[in-house]
Amino acid sequence: MKKFFEGFELSGGWQARAIFALAGFVMLAIAYLNFTGFKGLFVPVMIFLGLVCVFVYFFLYAKNEVINSYIYEFKPQPIWRGVLKVLNAFALAAAGLYLDIKKVPLIPYMLFFFSLLQVMLAARMKGMRIITYFSELLPMKDDKYLIKKMVLNFVLAVVVLIFLSKGMLFFSFVTLFVMAVITGDFFNNREFAGQDRDKTLDYILLGIILLAALFFRFYRLDQVPPGFTYDVRRAYDILLSMKRGEHFGVFLPQGDINAASMTVYLLYYYLNVFGFDIFNIRVLSVISSMAAIPFFYLLIKEIYNRKTAVFAVLFYSLMFNCILFSRLDNLLYFPVLILAAGLYFLLAGIKRGNIFFLVLAGVMAGLNMYTYHSGKMQIIILFIGFFIYGVDFKRIKDSWKNTANLFVICFAALVVFLPLLYFIVTQYGTFMASANNFMPKVDTGIFKYFFGNITDILFALTVKGSNYGYLNLPFRPVFTGIQQFLFVLGSAYLLFGMKKKENMLLIIWMFAAVLPEIFFTHHANPYYFRMILAFPVFAVIAALGCNVIYRYASVIWQGKQKIIYILIFFVVFVSSVGSSYIDYFIKYPKHSKVMDQFDYVASEIEKIVMENKGNIVYYSGYIQNIRSLFCVYCGDMGHIIKKDVSSLTISDFYTEDDKDVVIIAENIYAYYFDYLKEYFPDIVINKVENKEGLELWVDPMRPEFKYIVVKIPNEDIKKLYGLKAEFYTEGRLITEKIVHGSFLLPEKADRVVIKGLLDMPDYDRLKLSFNRGVSAIIRIDNAPYDGRKIYKGLHYFTAEINTGNLGAVDMSWEIKGNKTVVSVKNLINTEKIFGIQASYTFNFLDKKFVELEPIVENRYLEYMPKFETGGDSYFNVRWDGYFYAAVEGLYTFGIKTPANYCNSISVNEHEIYAYSGEKEQTAVYLKKGWHKLNIISYSQVIAFMNMVYRLQVKGPEDKAERTVYYNELSPFYH
Repeated sequence: MKKFFEGFELSGGWQARAIFALAGFVMLAIAYLNFTGFKGLFVPVMIFLGLVCVFVYFFLYAKNEVINSYIYEFKPQPIWRGVLKVLNAFALAAAGLYLDIKKVPLIPYMLFFFSLLQVMLAARMKGMRIITYFSELLPMKDDKYLIKKMVLNFVLAVVVLIFLSKGMLFFSFVTLFVMAVITGDFFNNREFAGQDRDKTLDYILLGIILLAALFFRFYRLDQVPPGFTYDVRRAYDILLSMKRGEHFGVFLPQGDINAASMTVYLLYYYLNVFGFDIFNIRVLSVISSMAAIPFFYLLIKEIYNRKTAVFAVLFYSLMFNCILFSRLDNLLYFPVLILAAGLYFLLAGIKRGNIFFLVLAGVMAGLNMYTYHSGKMQIIILFIGFFIYGVDFKRIKDSWKNTANLFVICFAALVVFLPLLYFIVTQYGTFMASANNFMPKVDTGIFKYFFGNITDILFALTVKGSNYGYLNLPFRPVFTGIQQFLFVLGSAYLLFGMKKKENMLLIIWMFAAVLPEIFFTHHANPYYFRMILAFPVFAVIAALGCNVIYRYASVIWQGKQKIIYILIFFVVFVSSVGSSYIDYFIKYPKHSKVMDQFDYVASEIEKIVMENKGNIVYYSGYIQNIRSLFCVYCGDMGHIIKKDVSSLTISDFYTEDDKDVVIIAENIYAYYFDYLKEYFPDIVINKVENKEGLELWVDPMRPEFKYIVVKIPNEDIKKLYGLKAEFYTEGRLITEKIVHGSFLLPEKADRVVIKGLLDMPDYDRLKLSFNRGVSAIIRIDNAPYDGRKIYKGLHYFTAEINTGNLGAVDMSWEIKGNKTVVSVKNLINTEKIFGIQASYTFNFLDKKFVELEPIVENRYLEYMPKFETGGDSYFNVRWDGYFYAAVEGLYTFGIKTPANYCNSISVNEHEIYAYSGEKEQTAVYLKKGWHKLNIISYSQVIAFMNMVYRLQVKGPEDKAERTVYYNELSPFYH
């Protein structure tokens, strides 16, 4: 053991530092032991004080490198003149706000610009002094145990990951503390960044990263993500309303939006140039992500050095989550672009004494107030960052004047933010409406809630990421593989060197960026959108880990720095590329939760709709209901018709032009349209299987399918419609042909018999008439028609017409008070009828609707009722017809409906199934042939998508209950 600890020496003053460390871990241990079920402030106070003690330890332990501070000299001017310029700036800003409220174009922005100019003139600098504080690093020394320390640090990094995977956060932190001490032993003698030597190599590697970033952001952009979310559909709907002439103010107060309108207007102007296509929103998102890369590189180079910036850009560009965010159908990465640019302008302005850069930093902070919640944290980062870099607390008397530049930054941010600030002050309730839905309940458990969110974030980095498919491959941690290892190494260095300016800025940046996620609730654990500004920091921390390895290896293998640098780069590059490619392009788009979040089913259906723009498309009202903005981006919707698809009859498929007919239905209709094969022989029925296991937008009645697509070719349509006519003269058949509602008679024909099927358009009496001089005998369903109401749907139809000497026949009917020639779409040239007669009786009164249904497997849509119900919520359904037993033997029947419906099934007038809270079911022995079937369901309108009916049977040759097929049902006895 003694030999193992050889080389580990304690530097001077370790006893005093150890007191702080010991006190810190005692308090953290007390908090750890009392964490479960805690209430009140005791545990939070213990955690806070424990962390403070640990941080004090490292403030005493770490040695500063060379530090520059900046003292600005401002041009002397009378106080009254400076005050006047400031007042003038406020007056111009106020005038700009007033004109903006009055919706005066352009002029408000000119006034805002001149307002900023006035402030810049009031704080003009004439020069800057750079004060250098020399390095506190200990003298360099040879360390023959350096390899041992490096290996131990690497082993401890693995131990940290193991502890994290077991949920042992306390022990992970203790191990990280030991790593930080070992890391400090190395960097207290050496500069962290080292010197930037090979600029050409850095730029070559940066070019490789940019090419990879372009590939990951544009490759298969039309396929991944696998659809369009409700958020982007809603945004596109708003953009279309703007295109139609509707305009919004600085804020969108819609209940499901509640956000500033800046990004919407940015999208609007962009789409005006490049075309109103929902896909172009995704392109703009990618462009904003790529634009952030150069600013991010410049920022990290300003904070650390070029090599660290290259590594940081490598992680930022190729991290799975950064790739995912950059390709989403919104400007999610726009706040990151603004932050990277704003912080770069801040540091460049401070270090160069450039007032214009400082104004730009303020402008960027103001712009981010218009973006998502996380973007609003930029002002906090900017404010504290200025004090870290722009104020020298050792020379506070000289540098306090620097805060004049902070005023310039804040004023620039205020001017940009002013229109939204006015809205917040005057309509605070509207502004906070969305936020109130996510605010946690303030009680004694609030601190436990906060710590729960913090631990969720910590574990998401290396153990278990967000479960939300919209923003993550569910449960994938932010870092995987070697990235996790590098992140832990970087974290250890950050803990050790927290008192250094660059590291302090990084910690403040990270903490401020995750605040929205800590303070607001969401079912995603965690919700990455609220901490989007933190992901660049995570990339930098992993880059610090790369630099730790690089500096260790450079000292051990001196003279090999270039090879070491290239080797580390390519190991990280290849692992990141491989991991991100597999997870994003292969696993992510095929994950069921991801597909559900992106409305994959709806997107597939929309694609089918757009592919059939030249045809007639019926789509289910159910589909419209589960996605209220269905096909909002499809453009011309004139060819599609929303229907309760169970109400479609043969007459609905007739078209006089050359169009095909397409039906898109939910899964419960998997077997409903099979009967159409008997009428349209070349029909294509595609029951799209749910191989992905989707749930969110899939009809739960038949989860094995995603949706049903039926396509009826026009050639089949042309052949089906019309009636067969037999023409006679003096009792002798002279010719046959297909006729419509009006037709000419052959010469000398004195009688015609027309036969086929009549598609009755409603439940009503058949009021049929012919032109004067014509007499006819009408038979409906093989019996003389007696004037009764007949069901909606197909009927056997025969008309024996005595024409006399007339040359033509006009067959008319009266439908809902309108007398017209019988349409060809209602005349069907076949003799096949399938299905069962369904009677809907509402409120047990004389409100009745009767139709022919091909099978009993459909959904009743409350918002698309089969006929006017007068608002009644109680109804019953009765199905009457005949069932064909193909094989002699025992049969059991059942019907699936909502749980509180009372149902009954009778075969040959014997009840064999009943449900009224308890199920009673008996088998019935049937001979081969047709048997009378009666089904009753006492129903109620309860849940608009769950009112379903599904008749099932289990025959002698069936292994389980199955759907009763169309060819097993008939409204008539055969």
